[in-house]
Amino acid sequence: MKVMSDPRGILLQEQVDAIINCCQGLRDKVLIQLIARTGIRGTEAVSIRLEHILWAERTIIIRALKKRGEVYRRVAVDDATLGQL
Repeated sequence: MKVMSDPRGILLQEQVDAIINCCQGLRDKVLIQLIARTGIRGTEAVSIRLEHILWAERTIIIRALKKRGEVYRRVAVDDATLGQL
């Protein structure tokens, strides 16, 4: 099946679903879903710890290393993805 992707390099939902369906483990499926729905980087996704998830606020604290040190930001997470975590 050939699907045209967005010219800006953004994956279509069908493409994301195809990638998720190819994943064998739950961890990988959840990571791909989290990356696709929040826009965070893969390295940011794998560095998330339980204490970074703010369940009541439906956000995740993301830590990024910059030249000036550590920088933190909050990323909103939809209920479906949050329920998978």
